[in-house]
Amino acid sequence: MNVKKILFDFGSFIFVGLTFLGFIIIYAGIGGRGRYNPTSDTNWYFVGTGIILILPFVIYMIKTKLMLKKSSDENIERINDLIRTGDKVIIDLDKLEIQSNSYKQEIEVGSG
Repeated sequence: MNVKKILFDFGSFIFVGLTFLGFIIIYAGIGGRGRYNPTSDTNWYFVGTGIILILPFVIYMIKTKLMLKKSSDENIERINDLIRTGDKVIIDLDKLEIQSNSYKQEIEVGSG
């Protein structure tokens, strides 16, 4: 395997793990203690730590969304430009040769 791919996968797992840990820390900081334990006061240090752990995920999601929108706009612009100024291809249907697309068809190879 490629070392770069292994490091990327490992980094992705750490990224997801820290985000999940951030949600758990926020839940604990807000006061969610479980089914039978009553909620307590909000611990703002835990909530702040959880937000700090979730913040890279939010930034990554915003960055990805903006990049996808930009690439989509560029593709739409290219397609519209091609429709507006594209060259027309003239096909002579009298000289057109139709071939089978069967994968079982034998192909003659010239003696070259």
